[in-house]
Order: sequence, then structure tokens, then C-alpha cells
Amino acid sequence: HLMRSESKIASSRSPGIPEQAAGPFKLCFRLEEPEDPQGVWRVSYLLQSTSDPSLLLPPGSALGAGPRAPKILRRESFELREKLLAALEQAARICPDIRLSLEAVVPDGYELDVRGAYDFLTLRAAALEAAGFGVLLPAWWTRKGGRSKLAARARASRPGMKGAVGFSLDDVIRLDWEVALGTHTLTREELDALSKLKEPLVRLRGRWVEASGDDIRSAMEFWKKKEQATLRDLVRLSLGGGEAPPGLATQEVSAEGELGRFLDRIQGKAHYETLPAPKKLAGRLRPYQVRGFSWLAFLRQYGLGACLADDMGLGKTIQALALVLKDREAGVRRPVLIACPLSVVTNWKKEAERFTPGLSVLVHHGVDRDRAAAFKKSIAKHAIVVTSYALLARDFETLREIRWGGVILDEAQNVKNPQTLQARAARALEADYRIALTGTPVENHVGDLWSIMEFLNPGLLGSQAEFKKHFFAPIEFGDKEAAERLARLTRPFVLRRLKTDKSIIRDLP
Repeated sequence: HLMRSESKIASSRSPGIPEQAAGPFKLCFRLEEPEDPQGVWRVSYLLQSTSDPSLLLPPGSALGAGPRAPKILRRESFELREKLLAALEQAARICPDIRLSLEAVVPDGYELDVRGAYDFLTLRAAALEAAGFGVLLPAWWTRKGGRSKLAARARASRPGMKGAVGFSLDDVIRLDWEVALGTHTLTREELDALSKLKEPLVRLRGRWVEASGDDIRSAMEFWKKKEQATLRDLVRLSLGGGEAPPGLATQEVSAEGELGRFLDRIQGKAHYETLPAPKKLAGRLRPYQVRGFSWLAFLRQYGLGACLADDMGLGKTIQALALVLKDREAGVRRPVLIACPLSVVTNWKKEAERFTPGLSVLVHHGVDRDRAAAFKKSIAKHAIVVTSYALLARDFETLREIRWGGVILDEAQNVKNPQTLQARAARALEADYRIALTGTPVENHVGDLWSIMEFLNPGLLGSQAEFKKHFFAPIEFGDKEAAERLARLTRPFVLRRLKTDKSIIRDLP
């Protein structure tokens, strides 16, 4: 009758032991699944040796211990039944179904239906474990990453796309949804059958699956309404932040062609291309700066905003100027607007003259600055327009009339408050791409990030109210899962290197 834990059973233990079960053995509860999908589930009682946890005995075997049984059983057998009943009485406060078994001379377990089994898996097991009892559950439920759950998959396509490069977050994307169990895609017949079931656990393709008919029906209704989405929705969905069918996690978002390559790079499955520095750049980009410039160019190619958050002194300016020069050499003639604190306006002009001497720079500042029609005429002669944050708000009516090749915010923490005039003005400008340069993307708290990301990629983190609800408030209260979701959503659009990084130190003089 000696039983040891098998590979198909995973055990989770707690260091605490109920007072009633203290001693050489601890009371354990093992959930056993039926072979027949319509069969009965069972919770069996086992006594687990505290000195050898692999030793598991049914109570009947322990109480009937003879001269050939382990010495510890012969010594303790006279007290064993009393301790077992006391431990079961304590456990029954957590799991009332246990009381059904207490009438037996030697209680060894009880039976339950599929709903009772699901209740035991999702509620009772954790409570019993927290109280110090042992709990053994089927491996398909406990194995990390192995729980059998249905997941949604979305296959995206861009109607009318024929190899063209360059996206907009507002581009319309078609989504074809399907449901998968592991690597297997379910048929429409299987989905229809599942949607009619009322049980929380079902036997599907030889495996027990956590599934809800209500969730399946809701998902099918969701997909009918969500066959079209924007690229913004697709990016959020692929990074784990978008709206998904209720009750079903989105397992994968995929696409083919240029859209597929874009998704792979955004999700980190493929690397973006490393580009050579522009021919007319008057300066040498260090290896990490080449990577930063290439990353900016990758996101700019798809019309996505980028936050270059390198440490102070690592050369954010030359990386941004290299991107401006690359566009100019490719024939882009729209001027780029750079907004920065007044104290560094002159520095930008000097840096541009140093690294990109072939690009003319206009400093939009002073009482004699051009406005309205005169401004439009004067910027046509320049590649770069540099202005201050104060004038970004004050001359907004003039600046908003221009379709800019790009808008670059230096020391972008100046727009961390989304309600300020300069932050609202920056978000309202029309541009082919947007870049934020800052060594402190989060200066005070994680809420600072929303305003910068809203400037770069509007709607990516949801509205400000949604951001506060789903990210800011939970993270402030220590929710690690919310912090991880925010990191996944923002990671493709924020590049931060520190002087202490080993790969950066090797590149520095």
C-alpha cells in the first residue's frame, strides 16, 4: 500500500503544519480526475511523512499497520485516528464537503462533480495549503505554463497592402480570430459545442480544459464586432495591452509580409536592421550610437514615435541629427521642428552646424521672429527649425499650420504634465514622426510616462483615465503584474542606455 508521488501528480507544500496534524505525518488532499469525461472526481486523503515527503499512505493502510510497517507507524498508530479526525475537522471549516466522509470508520476521501472539482482547484486547494495542509493536484493544472486553457489567436492583414513600407497608427487592419488549445486550432463545430456547455471544466481532445461556455459565446460575439481594427489596436494587442475576447487570453498575434516583419520586430522576435551613418554626417557614430540611430530609423519608417532615453552625455543629439540627415539625403524636404528649453536653443544650432553642416537651421525665437505667412515662407529654406517650449505654446497657431517632417522634443520631461499648454501643443502638431529625447522619462512617478507616450504614439496607453486605472494606481500599490504589462507595452518605443552598461563603456573614450 505504500505510495510515492508520481510524475503526473504535482505537489505544492506549505511549511506550516496544522496543530492537529503536527507530528511525523501531515494530512494531504489529492484531487483525482476520472478517466471517463462523465465520471466522478474524487479527493483522496493521504498521510505524508514529514521526514520523507515522498512517502504517502492512505489512512486505512496506516491504521492497519502491522509488524512489517515502518516503526514510526507502529509507535504512533494508537493516536493516528484521533489526529486524523482532528485534522479533518479543521480542514472541513475550509472545505465543507469533507464532513460527508467523517461518518466512515476510517475516512479516506469523498467524491464530487465537475463543478466541485473546479471549486477545489480554484478556491479550496489554495486555502487548504495556506492552512498548512498538503495539496496534490493533477500536473495539467499545476505545471508551470502547462495548464490547459483555451487561448485566442489573431491573424492580421492590411487590406490593399502590396509591399508598401510605412504605416500609420490609424491604418485599418483586418483581424481573423481563432481559438487554440495548445498548438491545436479548434474547429467551428468544437467551438459551437463548447459554447453550449455549462461546466467550467471539459474534456477536449483527451485533455481536461478550463473553459466556460459563457466565455466562448462572448468571444464569438466579440470577434464579429472586431474583425477590423487600427494598427494602434494591433500593436497594443500584440504587446499584451489591447482589448481581447473576454475570458480568453490572446496567445498570439501574427501576420505575413511587411506587416508580419513589423510585428516580429515590435515584439522582439526579430532585430531591426543596423544602418550605415549618413554620408554627410560630420562626425563618427560610436557603435551604441549606430544602434540608437538605426532604432530611431526603424520606428520612423513605420510612423511610430520613439523615446531615446540615453544617459546624459551619451550623445542623444547626434543620434537625432543623424536621423534628420538620413531623411534629407533620401529626398524628404519637410523641415523638422525641435522644441527644447530656452537654455539649449543655441546649443542645438551649434551642434547641427557641427555634425550636419549641410543642413540649414532656423532659430525661431525673439521679438522679431517670423509668423503666419512669413514663417511659412522662411522655413521653406531650412531643414531644421529650433524653438523653445514657451514659444511652442505661444506660437501654436503658427506652428500648427505646418506639416512637419518630424517633431523632436529635447528634455522631453518638460511635457510630463499633460495638462500644460506646451504638452497639449506638442501633441496637436502634425508630423511624419515624433521623437522624445530625455534622460529621465519617469522623473517623479510612472504617471510622467503617459504624457510622453501620448505625444509619441497617441492612444497606445489608452486615455489618461484608463492609464490611471490599469497602470498608475495598481503600480503605486505595488502591483508587479501591472508594471510588467506597462513595460511590455512601452519597451519597443523606449531605448535607454547608461554609462555604467558594459557594452557602452567599451564604446566610450
